[in-house]
Formats: sequence, structure tokens, C-alpha cells
Amino acid sequence: MILAMLFPSLISAQQVPPHIIIGAASNGGVPVPTGTTITALVDGVKIGAARTAGSGTFTLMAGNSNSYEGKTMTFTIGNSSASETLVWKKGEATKLNLTVGTPGSTESIAPIVTTGESGAAGPQGPKGAAGEVGPPGPRGPSGPEGPIGPRGETGPIGPIGNAGTDAPLNTFSLIALLIAVITIVVSIATNIGGYIALSLFVVTNVVSVFGANKPETSGIPINYTSPDIDPPSPNISIPS
Repeated sequence: MILAMLFPSLISAQQVPPHIIIGAASNGGVPVPTGTTITALVDGVKIGAARTAGSGTFTLMAGNSNSYEGKTMTFTIGNSSASETLVWKKGEATKLNLTVGTPGSTESIAPIVTTGESGAAGPQGPKGAAGEVGPPGPRGPSGPEGPIGPRGETGPIGPIGNAGTDAPLNTFSLIALLIAVITIVVSIATNIGGYIALSLFVVTNVVSVFGANKPETSGIPINYTSPDIDPPSPNISIPS
């Protein structure tokens, strides 16, 4: 380590230049796909590799040790062995096209691609601009029925109705009146006191029924309960 720091030019001078191979790789006369791996080997040991560019072209630097001097290099295109070989020479550049298969035929070549580890995630990008306002959504469903409201205030008293008409004398009143008349006539004709009492009873009921069917008349009512006015007594003559 100390020697390398003190004499860097000496260490650099001891490095062996590689054998450079420039050419194009094809499969059955057709250029191999871009990115196909071209490998150089000596005694089955890999000493250099490169990937093809457009039209199958490549530039391969093979080996950097004097131990390879004079040894034969073999080549692979992808995972297939190329037909060509080349003797390794220090610092030499050679143009050599590599082929797989015969013209007009192709072999299955799987490009040897080494995938590196995934890199770290990049920083988050800036926030984008806000989009346009979308259209309004559909109307939602109706809500539940609300509770019953409080009772309202009492309304004003309505107007007074029209005056009623006089009720007609009904059939029962006429029959009662007729019976009363007949009873009175019979009482007078027979001169029987019992009939007189019955006549008074019938007349009283007829008058009460007849009076109940008649409406009250307008005017000033007479108060018969006043202590100054005695109610009129009926004038009934009893035959002897």
C-alpha cells in the first residue's frame, strides 16, 4: 500500500494492456438483439465481456495478464458458443465478427443480463395543480319524518248563527190535544168528578207538550217569581 502511494507511476507501468476485439455478432446471419452479452474465455475462464449495441456491434477488452499470452480465446454469444476463436496477444486490437449457427438458420440465444440491486427511492415530487370542480352528485334519499309540532293557539269565537224557525206542531201534540178535548166533553156530560181530575191532568200535559214544541218568543220575559207579582191562578169552573 505504501509502495503504491510512493511510486504510482511504477505500479501503472506494470499493468498489462488487454487484447481488444471489435466486431459484430450474428445468429444465422441475422444481427443479435441489442444488449446481448459477448464473453471471451481462456481455458474456460472468463477474461472479459461486453454487450452488443445496434446491429449486433460490440467492443470487447479481454484479459490484462501476461499469463494469457499465446493462448486461444473462445467466445460465447449469450449462452451459445461462437464458431470463431482468437489467440490472445497483449495490447493488440483485432477486428473479428462472431457468429452462431449457419447462414439461414438461427439458434436460441438467451442474452445474459445481470440485474443490479434496486436503487433508493427518489424524493417525492411536487404537488400537482388542483383539478376542475366535478359536477354535483345525485340527490340523497329523503330523511325520516319529523316529530309532530306543538298545538296551535285557539281560534276566535265564530259569529252568531241565524235565528231558527218556529217548529211545527207535531202529530203527537195534535193527538194529545184531541184526547184532552174529548175527555173534557165526557166529564161535563157525565158529571163525574174523577173525569174532571183526569181532564185537568191531560190538559196540563197537553199544554206542557204543546209549549215545549214552540220556540221562545222575543221580548221582555215576565218574572213570575217576583214577590210583588203573584202568578195568575187558573179560572176553572166545576159543574155542580
